[in-house]
Amino acid sequence: MSEDSPIEKGDTVLVQPGTYTELISLGKSGSDSQRITLKANGDVTLRDPNPNSGGFPEGVIQSPGQSNWVIDGFRIENTSWAGISLSDAKNITV
Repeated sequence: MSEDSPIEKGDTVLVQPGTYTELISLGKSGSDSQRITLKANGDVTLRDPNPNSGGFPEGVIQSPGQSNWVIDGFRIENTSWAGISLSDAKNITV
């Protein structure tokens, strides 16, 4: 979700059931009163596309310097470093 993403403060992003092999970067911040929610809409598994390389501070879900997010309901497998990496992030609920 990059800076030019249509996602706005207060939005909920529903990820449909399935297994996804990719990295997710939370590229925007919510606000104290309007957090952004990333929610599994059922059985969702996230896998690292390259589990044999990578390192600090990489995660399947990454939030470098972002704030005011809720991450809810994901199963994360086969990671090189971390399932969720929250470097320099604040006010994140997992």
